[in-house]
Amino acid sequence: MVVNVWPFLEANSQAWEVLTRGGSALDAVVEGCNACEVLQCDGSVGYGGSPDENGETTLDAMVMDGNSMDVGAVAGMRRVKAAVRAAYFVLLHTQHSLLVGDAATEFALSMGLEGPEDLSTNRSLAMWRRWKADSCQPNYWRNVTPDAARSCGPYRPATVHTDGLNGPELDAAKPHAAELRGAEPQGAEPQGAEPQGAEPQGAEPQGAEPRGAEPHGATDVNALSKQPAAAAREGRGRSLRRTNKKAFLEKKHRLVTHDTISMVAIAQNGAMAAATSTNGLTFHVPGRVGDAPIPGAGAYVDSSVGGCGATGDGDIMMRFLPCFLAVELMRMGSSPASAAEAAISRIRAKFPDFQGGLVAVNRFGEHGAAVNNWVLQYTVASPVTGGTPKVFTVHPKDVRAGAI
Repeated sequence: MVVNVWPFLEANSQAWEVLTRGGSALDAVVEGCNACEVLQCDGSVGYGGSPDENGETTLDAMVMDGNSMDVGAVAGMRRVKAAVRAAYFVLLHTQHSLLVGDAATEFALSMGLEGPEDLSTNRSLAMWRRWKADSCQPNYWRNVTPDAARSCGPYRPATVHTDGLNGPELDAAKPHAAELRGAEPQGAEPQGAEPQGAEPQGAEPQGAEPRGAEPHGATDVNALSKQPAAAAREGRGRSLRRTNKKAFLEKKHRLVTHDTISMVAIAQNGAMAAATSTNGLTFHVPGRVGDAPIPGAGAYVDSSVGGCGATGDGDIMMRFLPCFLAVELMRMGSSPASAAEAAISRIRAKFPDFQGGLVAVNRFGEHGAAVNNWVLQYTVASPVTGGTPKVFTVHPKDVRAGAI
């Protein structure tokens, strides 16, 4: 059986094919997620999507073995396309669980994966240039100067706390504190001027040609979709003006965006595995890592119980480890649908406006899902479907359940 978030049919079919050949659940989820990386599923998986503030695409991925509970993951990996394979090699060839940044890149190359190569494309760079021309809106800064709702960075704290500082550190902080008490801070851009933001290091990256038509659910709306939700409860982006926030909300309701592939597989011998892959949140602060490479957040699996995959606002969802919770609830007897809804409800209680969803499956092949402020689709291939991927649609508080 193969279950994954979103109607990524090719990825699901690739994983199912591995299982029908007698392959392991681990191999199935790796091959399935890798297919999405190659296809750039919805622009939110693989190279050429979700540029950060500097215009660069980086990748996160995770693989988890439901028998051994071993995990391999990479985060913020640059210049290597095969993120889920790199995560698999972390699981196979190290005693660690997570490698990050340039060190993850070096590891992936040492394992024989192709690279280094630019992960940007003409399309992702064009998306980034439009964002820069629009004064870097939306972004994920708060409590900074210059006003993040009006201009690009570089940013500094809007308030300087000198408690605990002494000597050179205090001397360095005093001028900035004085500046904040005075007139318009240095570095603020005059209205109407072209925004000045951080350019990519070195020469402008040269991306590959776009892969045909622009993917459905292009990733440049990810931030539009998530920013208002976070700002409503968490306060991220508090500097956004009310008019801008309203415009973002209107865009969110007009556009549909997907993000991340999370996949769970059950092999013929009953072993289970899970995997994730994503290029993250569009226009994120460089270095940001979401829920996808975090076990218990982006995915979780225990062959004696079941597995779970997540999608949505990773910055919020990772605080609650919803997939870990869903699996533990199934361990205590909850159905997959009830477990998914309970995990989503835990987040909803603190952040009612967050967008995200979970799909859960137990070891018997029963599956279910829950979602908040979104319409979630997930795909299932099983003996019941004849191996043909079947797409289920879930609305908020619509507890969808099915069986193998």
